[in-house]
Amino acid sequence: MTDIELSQKVSPAIAETYISAIQFIKTLPDYALLLFRTVLSDLCDNVIAKNIDTVKKPNTLEKTIDLLFNQQMIDQKFKDVLHKIRKLGNRGVHRDYKIIEDNEKFIESIKNNLFEDAEETRTLLVEAFKLHQNMPSIDIAFSEIHEQEYKQTIFDAMISPSSKAKLRAGLLCELLAEDESKKSLYIQQESLFHIQSLYQHAVAFYNTSLKISADVEQKKLRKLDLRSIEDIILEDCNLEPLYRYSKILCQKLDGSEQKELGLKYLKIASDRKHPEATAFYAAYLYEILKDYTQAFEYLNQPYVQEVPLAHRILCHYYSDKIVNSVNHEFALQHIQKAIDLGCADALFDLGKAYHIGSFVEKDDALAEEFLQKAIKRGNFEAKKYYFFEFKQNRQALTELISSKMKKIASSLQCTHDNNAPKIGRNDLCKCGSGKKYKKCCGKN
Repeated sequence: MTDIELSQKVSPAIAETYISAIQFIKTLPDYALLLFRTVLSDLCDNVIAKNIDTVKKPNTLEKTIDLLFNQQMIDQKFKDVLHKIRKLGNRGVHRDYKIIEDNEKFIESIKNNLFEDAEETRTLLVEAFKLHQNMPSIDIAFSEIHEQEYKQTIFDAMISPSSKAKLRAGLLCELLAEDESKKSLYIQQESLFHIQSLYQHAVAFYNTSLKISADVEQKKLRKLDLRSIEDIILEDCNLEPLYRYSKILCQKLDGSEQKELGLKYLKIASDRKHPEATAFYAAYLYEILKDYTQAFEYLNQPYVQEVPLAHRILCHYYSDKIVNSVNHEFALQHIQKAIDLGCADALFDLGKAYHIGSFVEKDDALAEEFLQKAIKRGNFEAKKYYFFEFKQNRQALTELISSKMKKIASSLQCTHDNNAPKIGRNDLCKCGSGKKYKKCCGKN
């Protein structure tokens, strides 16, 4: 029996999500882990449905797994497997690897690390499927399934009216844009245009995905739905593309009208109880609009208790004198909760807090420890902060940028000064680097 056949025995819906995760396990390991976590949540719901019809499901996945064990629906082995999957889904497994100063290699290293996490999660899910089906000793062959490559993903989205195909393409464009934006501390204008283009493609795919998912035509054909098309779309569409669409409008694209629309849609996704949308909306209210009261209300909704961003903002709330709610103990509890949920950003927050001595006492040893952990988890901001703030290499950064700019200016002069004598490839470069022209400004 293959792992796919086994997943189909558990549930056709679970199998569909599981197969999608496998298809993206190499190209988009972040997305694969997100899908594997969805499989875990659905698997827990399946166990509950088979045992107790009236049980009230807890707010968090961690508590749900504990409930299954406490109600004797699963044994200790099953519980341990499920918790391991949950932690991996949260990207909570810390793997040590060398910090690489080259950002492109750094990003590739992080991606490889996520791929290892996704592969391990797949193996554990198969173990969970076997336990769920009471077949712990059966031999399972892992299916060789066609990987969804970048070009194929985009092509499928272009020719298919499928909401899921559009969502996958949007995710791909968004993740590619994020990777491109991290490749260098200084981004040239051409690269900025490219990054903006990727975000605009992501927005287009997400917008189409959410509209298709609302199934407007079928609702209108029934002639019983008197709502407008816009209301049907916003009230019935899938929440994931709605959330991602609105987030990019608020955060990545220029224009007040786009941000206003993004904020409107983000509030709709939040009010429809999408956990990540609610946390992001609360963060926007807190950090941009300075509406601390409404932000606090959203942050304390029960369905956001497993979203690390919610706890990060609550940490800010309880350590910010402006909002008159300073409680350093609560602040530390919330940032620790975000770390427990596998948030590398929270590791960076705590490392920075120990460095400057905000809601914790200044401690450079602990600051370095948490900053290094954040870097090992792939946090790019922690990497920049460590080298240019903690290590006080700001002067080195200034000199580096100055050197780069001088080299660019000299390169332009060497290349475009038609009146200057021609430089031989083996002559010393005029920029003053001491290198031969062919290995310096004439290299490209």
